[in-house]
Amino acid sequence: MPTALMHGQVVKLVHVMALYTDGRGEEQLGELFNLGFSERDESLYLRPIAPNGFYHCGEEVIPAHVSDFQFNFRDGRFQTGEPVKLSIHASGQTHVKRDQPRSQPVAGPLQMPPLLTMEDKHLATIQIDRFSCLRPVLRATTTAGEVVDFGFPFLDAAAGRIVLWVNAIEPKFQDTDFWIALARPGGVLHVGFAGAANDVIAEDPRGFTILTGWNPLNAGIKSEQNLLFIRCE
Repeated sequence: MPTALMHGQVVKLVHVMALYTDGRGEEQLGELFNLGFSERDESLYLRPIAPNGFYHCGEEVIPAHVSDFQFNFRDGRFQTGEPVKLSIHASGQTHVKRDQPRSQPVAGPLQMPPLLTMEDKHLATIQIDRFSCLRPVLRATTTAGEVVDFGFPFLDAAAGRIVLWVNAIEPKFQDTDFWIALARPGGVLHVGFAGAANDVIAEDPRGFTILTGWNPLNAGIKSEQNLLFIRCE
């Protein structure tokens, strides 16, 4: 079960999973997402793997000065049983789209800073309801070559989150556990991973949620925050 990458390893595509211990004390891997660049237009794609293949996608605005906010993932949202992707263009324009050629946005756009100007900036947060909800990894895994697997270790925790940070200038991050160099046309993008375990907070744990755009300009809760989400169940 090789899932431990070398710090700073250069890869073309990374499959990210949760590595956790089940109730019997055995290590398990749960599918989360893969991350890589399109060679056609330099867009960065994050493709989630929902436990049962269902996706709820949308936009949300958190008002200024609000720190506790309840998301509505279903009412009036785009829902599908087909794969979707988070598409982040080099310009910073961000959408959620069906994972099909020339597909139209189903959520967004959200304007983030241009991708290749970002220095140690938040890209996305993946909040996992409960690790046992995730789709088990039944395939062989590898850490060699351009397409690799990475199991983020959560040990004995029941739930947790992974936060992705990017730095297009240099491999430098203030608060990450690990980073890789993701190959892109003409260079690399440094991607940092920070993780934290937490208690099960979802009332009905079914999968995980991806949020992007959270505080992209470091404005804090003093200003309105625009988000895109993909709820994966």
